[in-house]
Amino acid sequence: MMLIRKTIIIVTILLFIGTGIIPAIAQNAEKPLPTSRGNWLYVGGSGPGNYTRIQDAIDASHEGDIIFVYATSSPYAECLVVNKTINTQLIGENRNTTVIDGQQRPYDVITVQKSGTCISGFSIVNNSLNYTCVLMNYTSDCVLKENNFQTLHGKTVKILNSRSVTIKKNSFDISIADDSIDCIYLFNSSLCCVYQNDIRNERQLMNNICQGIVIEKCEKTTIISNNISFVRNGIVISGDTILISQNTITDTIVGLATKLPTTNPILIKNITITNNILQRNANSNIYLSGVTHTEITGNQIVNSNGYGIYIEDNFFTSSEEITISRNTLHSNTLAIEVAGSFSVIIEYNEIKENNVALSIEYCTCTDIHHNTFMGNNNTALYRWFWFFSPFEETRSKIPQFHNNFWDQSRISPKPIFGRWHILLPVFPHVNFLLWVTYDWRPAKEPYDITRMA
Repeated sequence: MMLIRKTIIIVTILLFIGTGIIPAIAQNAEKPLPTSRGNWLYVGGSGPGNYTRIQDAIDASHEGDIIFVYATSSPYAECLVVNKTINTQLIGENRNTTVIDGQQRPYDVITVQKSGTCISGFSIVNNSLNYTCVLMNYTSDCVLKENNFQTLHGKTVKILNSRSVTIKKNSFDISIADDSIDCIYLFNSSLCCVYQNDIRNERQLMNNICQGIVIEKCEKTTIISNNISFVRNGIVISGDTILISQNTITDTIVGLATKLPTTNPILIKNITITNNILQRNANSNIYLSGVTHTEITGNQIVNSNGYGIYIEDNFFTSSEEITISRNTLHSNTLAIEVAGSFSVIIEYNEIKENNVALSIEYCTCTDIHHNTFMGNNNTALYRWFWFFSPFEETRSKIPQFHNNFWDQSRISPKPIFGRWHILLPVFPHVNFLLWVTYDWRPAKEPYDITRMA
């Protein structure tokens, strides 16, 4: 009798546990899903209670629900609006086979209006002209991860006026683009993170009308470990406090650039560009205009037919407080050019086998020290205007060189030649005055920048 009672109790407990961990909503009988404490809603598949349309499941959801979409009923020809509740998870069964097809209808394929939304595991395709694959506006704490995008035109992922949005591990294929595309576009947002995304043209042909990641008027933005190739511009930025790190940008026209102002000045400050690989970007690997408090450190910058690093002022503002440190610059037409800038430090860089290693134009307070210059066709050039001011007032215009290595061990100072543009008010033309300055203490051996802190 006691044995029978124990058996009944054990069976009852097992039945209770079994019914407790299986979601009440119907599911695909062929493929059970992981358990969850929240409610699961299912779309597609073979379960008798599953939804046919994703939007119907969104409309039926409550806070914290998980909507799982089976690939067996794909493609889903829908344009979705997530506006019912917060903290909704929308999960596709397989990112390669669970397809949401916008069919180029005049709507965004997915519009997110609620905070805490997570979308993952889909192929999102066929947005219409002037519409997006995913639009988030006035949201926070949203995640867009592990999706595939194939875009014809417009902005693929568009984040506006939002906070703490994460875009990670997505794949963007622009090989069928027939119009201008920004794969990831963030505007007027803060604390967003864009990382480990893959942006490419599957045909490995340059697409002159597409941009990879565009960050406009954003604050505290992080762009990390993305792979970008075969677009016009890899990353374009404006805003305050932007970290760009560990990205690989290849085979573009401009690898990394600031957004250029048109009618009004643009705030671009506190920019950190570190430990990226930029190579074979045709016009410039890095092109910055009107930046303040910017650090370019530890990057591999190679094989550009134009500039390795180019920094300039623009119509509205100069570039100020620039540090270029511990970068490897090889095989560029012009490794570093800085123009119209104030307070520039160029230190501990390895600058090898470029056509021109360094050009300084119309800059003030430029310090160039502890760099390795080797195998360059032309080493260092500089120029400025001279308005017949006293020499003491013009000393800050002459770049200061010290402790650099110049191709070989030297015991004598290294001369560096420059040119003054002498503006004569009574004559319409410009005369030139050749000038020479010196690295008075050149290094006797090249530096190992991998050991420089």
